[in-house]
Amino acid sequence: MANLKRNLGFWRAYATATGLVVAGSTMVSLGNGFGTIGPAFIVAAFIAMIISILIALSYAELSSILPGTGMIGDYTSVAMGRFLAIIAVLGGYLVLMVTVGPLETMTASVAIEYLFPSVNTLVVSLVLLSIFLVINLLGVEIFGSIQLAVVLILILGTAGLGVFGLLDIGTINPAIVSEFNPFGWPTVFQALAMGLWLFIGIEYVIPLGDEVKKPEKTIPKAMICGLLTIFVVDMLFGFALTRHMDLATLSASATPQIDGAIAIFGNMGGMIMSVLTLLAAVSTINASFAAVPRMFYGLARQGLLPKAFKYIHPKFRTPSFGIIFVFLLFSLPLFILESTITV
Repeated sequence: MANLKRNLGFWRAYATATGLVVAGSTMVSLGNGFGTIGPAFIVAAFIAMIISILIALSYAELSSILPGTGMIGDYTSVAMGRFLAIIAVLGGYLVLMVTVGPLETMTASVAIEYLFPSVNTLVVSLVLLSIFLVINLLGVEIFGSIQLAVVLILILGTAGLGVFGLLDIGTINPAIVSEFNPFGWPTVFQALAMGLWLFIGIEYVIPLGDEVKKPEKTIPKAMICGLLTIFVVDMLFGFALTRHMDLATLSASATPQIDGAIAIFGNMGGMIMSVLTLLAAVSTINASFAAVPRMFYGLARQGLLPKAFKYIHPKFRTPSFGIIFVFLLFSLPLFILESTITV
C-alpha cells in the first residue's frame, strides 16, 4: 500500500494553518465584533489569541508525542478509548464539514455574486468545490503551492486595505473618531467568544504531519506564526473599519467587511474586499479538503473507520476516498439550502 510523502515545508504548513482560520465567516465576525464592541474589541481579540497560542502549543506537544494524521482521534483513543475517538472525530469534524463547509462555499459564491450579479450561486459553488477536489486529489505539493499563493494574496490584500484606511490613503470620506470603549469593559470580555472565533481551526495543519518536513519544529512554528499574522492583519483592517464607518451600521451589517470597504474606498474597495472574501472562503475549503480526509485516514489505519478511508493513491499519494467523501459532505447540503431558499 502506498504511503503519504513528506513534501511540505514551513511556508506551505503556515498557509494551511492560516488559510483555514481566515474564512469568509470570520471576516464577518471581525466586522461585527468591532461594530458591537468598538475599537476595544482588540482587547478581546488579544486575549483570544493568547488562549489560541496555548491551545496550539498543546496540540503541538501532543502531535510530537503521538505523531500521525489522526490528530484528535489518536489523542482521544489513548486517553479515553477507541469508541470515544470515533465520536471525537465524527462528532466534531464531520459535523463541522456538513455545516460550516457549505456555509463557506456559499460565502464564496455570494462574493462572486457581488462581482457578477446574474451568476447562479449553486453552479458557482459546485464548480469551486470540484476545482479543489481535483487539486487535492493530484497531490499535496499542488495543494500546498495553491494554498500558499491564496493566503499570501489574502493576507497582503487585507493588511493593505487596513493600512491605507488608517492612513486615509485613497479614502472617499472623512475619518470618524470612535470612542475606544463605548460600551464598557464587561461587554469587551463578553466578546471573548467572538474573538476566539477569529482563530478557530489553527490545528488543521496537524493531520498533515506525515507530509510535513521536520513536523516537530515546523508545525508549532506554523501555527504560532499564523495566529500572530491573523491578529495583526485583522486588527489593522478592524480599526480601519471603525475609522470610516459608524459602529451601529457596522454591527448590523450582514457583510460588514464589504460594506466597510465600500465606506472607506468606494465601489472599488467593495470589489477588492469581495475578491478577498472569496479567497478567504476558498482557502478554508482547500485546507479542509486536505486536513479532514487525513484525520479519517488516521482513524482508518487503526481500524476505527472503513478500510476505504485509508486508501492512498499510488501515484499522487493522497487519501483519495476521504477527499471525495469530504467533497460530498460539502456539496450535498448545498442542494438542501438551494431548495429551501427556492421554496
